Amino acid sequence: MKLTILSMKPFLFFLLLTYGCDSYGQTNIQNDTTAQELQGVVIPASPYKASRQMPISYSRVDSSLIRLMDYGAEPSIMLQRFPGITFQSDNGTNFGYSYFRFRGLDQSRINITINGMPLNEPEDAGTYFSNFPSLLSNATSVQLQRGIGMSKNGAPAFAGSLDFETKQLRDRHTEIGIEAGSFSSGRLYAEQQSGNEKNLIFYKLNLLTTDGYKYHSGNNSASGIFQWQHQSGKTFIQTLTLIGKNRNGLGWLGVNDSAAKTDFKSNGNTEREKGNFSQWLQQFHLTIQARKNQNFHAGLFYNYTKGDYGFDLNNFLYLPGQGPLLHYRTYSSWGGLLLDYQFTGKNFSLTSGIYGSLCRKVHNAVQDLNAALMYHNYGDKNELSPFVKFIFHRNGFYFFTDMQYRYATFSYHGNVCLKNFQWNFFNPLAGVGCRLNNHVYLYVNTGHIKREPGRNDIFLGNDNLQKDNNGQAVYVDLQPENNFSIEAGVRYENHNLQGSLNLYRMKILNAIDLNGQIGPTGLPLHSNVAKAIRAGAELEMSYQFSSSWTVYQSFSLEPHYIAEENKHSTPVLTPEVISYSEIRYSIPHWNFVLDGRYQSKSYIDFANNYQLPAATTINFLAKYYVHKFFLTLRLLNIINQKIYSSGQLNVYGQAIYQVQAPFNFIVGAGIGF
Repeated sequence: MKLTILSMKPFLFFLLLTYGCDSYGQTNIQNDTTAQELQGVVIPASPYKASRQMPISYSRVDSSLIRLMDYGAEPSIMLQRFPGITFQSDNGTNFGYSYFRFRGLDQSRINITINGMPLNEPEDAGTYFSNFPSLLSNATSVQLQRGIGMSKNGAPAFAGSLDFETKQLRDRHTEIGIEAGSFSSGRLYAEQQSGNEKNLIFYKLNLLTTDGYKYHSGNNSASGIFQWQHQSGKTFIQTLTLIGKNRNGLGWLGVNDSAAKTDFKSNGNTEREKGNFSQWLQQFHLTIQARKNQNFHAGLFYNYTKGDYGFDLNNFLYLPGQGPLLHYRTYSSWGGLLLDYQFTGKNFSLTSGIYGSLCRKVHNAVQDLNAALMYHNYGDKNELSPFVKFIFHRNGFYFFTDMQYRYATFSYHGNVCLKNFQWNFFNPLAGVGCRLNNHVYLYVNTGHIKREPGRNDIFLGNDNLQKDNNGQAVYVDLQPENNFSIEAGVRYENHNLQGSLNLYRMKILNAIDLNGQIGPTGLPLHSNVAKAIRAGAELEMSYQFSSSWTVYQSFSLEPHYIAEENKHSTPVLTPEVISYSEIRYSIPHWNFVLDGRYQSKSYIDFANNYQLPAATTINFLAKYYVHKFFLTLRLLNIINQKIYSSGQLNVYGQAIYQVQAPFNFIVGAGIGF
């Protein structure tokens, strides 16, 4: 399918939108994007989040929907309602290791932040939500910006950006809850918020356990959050401490089709392979309203991770007998500073700032927990990124530009010499929007962003850099990816209907795409391809029939392709059609939600020889409230489908698959004070 609108020159859109704009429905952008006020606390808006005035495509869920839908599951489960999202979990349940993809691109191509501060680890831009179990329950809003969006701190927003907002601005409350369900899954949590309009304190503890659907793939984990907010005159202070710990039976290795059909709970990993990881995140934010129209913000963060996991090499190579069990161990120390200054005039807003971070990650391994180290190495990944953002609005017309310069370095220290890597990127973005009336808003944006390769791909999947017979380092000097993007769309709003349609085209040169293979540490591998075209359409709409009935629908069409040596192929794990439908019914004391999801077939290998079949799931939620007590019932995959959620090639180029659990349920109860 060809989307001809995507091939039009950006300036034609600029002219069209400018011509069509008038003063009808003019909105004060300052009210929407510079501050929000609740309970006397004034919080300047983030210059990294999109609003309905911005010519950027985005999706968002707020605290009320999160509290209704959340049950401690991985954030990937909530994200599936957005257009273009696919997800998978290692153990077949919604707890433990899970991952999502957007527009067919994995999490390392998506900038992920908490309160605007980065969560992607610098070396490979990886994010492991399982290190912070029940992370979603700590959020009051989640925003996914599609495409390049606004420039972000940390990993490039190559396919999009995802931000979790943890500010808790509700009334004082205390709540405890318990949940239990299939596969011995259970969750216990307690939270409290107290304070006044000057000081707010929020803290929460989550305990989570499951046996997993697949054999020996259980998860036992805990997380805690402490947050303090202080407002004094024109000064706003926020501190955040987030701690997580998880122990897992591993399930990242798929099984072949015949094994899955014989026993759908089969696990490609052995019972000896277990993981044990912890993570600590600390943030400090200071915002000063220098004058009525000027804000200064300083943000500090520190992120520490530590863990190890077992790797059964004989099992990975399909060798008979029980061989040695390798223990890969790693820890990282990573911190950074963000400074930005925001000036707002009558018809414009200007934000300038700079972000910098330093990271050291250590890797080593042993064959036995008490044995000597087999190797020891570490890498330093540092970054500096100045930026400027400008917004102009008048008579329903909006112009936005965002320019970021990004400088990143990586140096390796081990028993093999490797050159130091340096990357210099200039990432510009510009867009225009036009509010035709109170209901219709048109927009278009275009930009260019570059992204450097990760350590795992440079090292060919090896945890310790290998050397050849001459003692020279064995690595691949991958070229940075170049994404030339254009997006155009329309948003519509009235009393009962809110919707958006977005068309996009991303031309990615030197694309670092999945090749379907996995490396000797279990991480997926990527390769440079000449060109990847990711173009499609994304629809999102919500219609409220009455005070009781609401319908939500998202849909994406993604006819993506890779061009290599005059041959076209479909990118790995990229279904062409994804549809999500949701019906909510609310009456006093009751909430009911029925949702259904469909995704078409996709491929698991670069040559498109092996497929993931199309999949359909239907889920049901019932929640009962009386006074401050509530009961919940969740029925998941109620049509009992056996779903292949992901796939890969093993070391011999044979297809192996990940599975998702058939019918399962969760019940819960809680009480507030």
